[in-house]
Amino acid sequence: GQGWRFAAFGEDRIRLGDHTTLGLGTRLTFLPQHRRVFAEPRLELRHDRTEHALGAWSARLAGGLYRQFVGQYNVSSVSPSALLPAIRFWLPVDSTVAPPKAYHAAGSLLLMPSARWTFRAETYYKYQQHLLVIDYPALWSDAAVQTVQSGFLRQGRGHAYGASTSAERTTERLRLHLRYEFSRALRQYAFQDSLRLIAAPWNEPHRVELDVDWAPHARVIATARWRGGWGRTWGFRRAYYDYFGNDPTQAARFDPDPTNDDRDEVIDFQDPTAHALPAFAQLDLGAAYTHPLGPAALQIRLDVLNALDRANVADRTLRQIEQGAVTLLEPEERTLLARTVSVALRLKW
Repeated sequence: GQGWRFAAFGEDRIRLGDHTTLGLGTRLTFLPQHRRVFAEPRLELRHDRTEHALGAWSARLAGGLYRQFVGQYNVSSVSPSALLPAIRFWLPVDSTVAPPKAYHAAGSLLLMPSARWTFRAETYYKYQQHLLVIDYPALWSDAAVQTVQSGFLRQGRGHAYGASTSAERTTERLRLHLRYEFSRALRQYAFQDSLRLIAAPWNEPHRVELDVDWAPHARVIATARWRGGWGRTWGFRRAYYDYFGNDPTQAARFDPDPTNDDRDEVIDFQDPTAHALPAFAQLDLGAAYTHPLGPAALQIRLDVLNALDRANVADRTLRQIEQGAVTLLEPEERTLLARTVSVALRLKW
């Protein structure tokens, strides 16, 4: 069957000195349906120092070619208000499409000036030379009962890059961890202008994380987790873009106020990056007490998720409002988890 594949991996490490190593490797995958072997070479250069004026530190550079032989796809529900927004499925590539291919490059730096401090910095770049995306117009056509993947998948490309930095301080009773991450993912989608690269729906360009773990007593631990994110787009449910964004004749239907002649107000589902979402922020609190019971231990834990009860917006839908003979469209926000309290008991032997 076309789902079969045979893979082998080879790796070698070469010492270039007391602290530097060079790693060379490749994965070879044979696909019977393509009758060929796909090679994925990888390279890694690493330098480690345990004793230095700055403390222990490690640096790493890596790169390689990666292919995806089983693709994950989400088909949006026809109704934007459906309880299940999409159906997810996985498909191994058949003989009519080439496996997606991407070139990766990454670098990282780890610095530990003392036993209590740890600093990390990471960066990456990924060029996606060949992607496969669902072609929704093909799914609507009379030939939608396709038996080959080239009938409902189309080729695209994209790239992604980002960087992160973090700092952590650890003592006997306290752990503090702060991390900032920047990321950018651009790719082609099956919209009318197929040559345009647009931001991916899952991309959150700016993200900050702060974790605090405090153990005032050997049996007690308290935790606080704060997450913040900025720059999200694709503000409406994905179905609007997948279905109406692929059909330009539907654009006139999404005029929030037909009585207003200002055409700038028409919602363009071919431009999801114009639909920004507000910033995301969530604080989670927790506390646990562990009581010994002979050879066992009983732990009681209290957690409060979204302790500030912030209304974080997940996405928006359009609600119709009848105003006389005129139908108005009003964006309606769907929020994420509200404040949630949970109590748990755990018996450990």
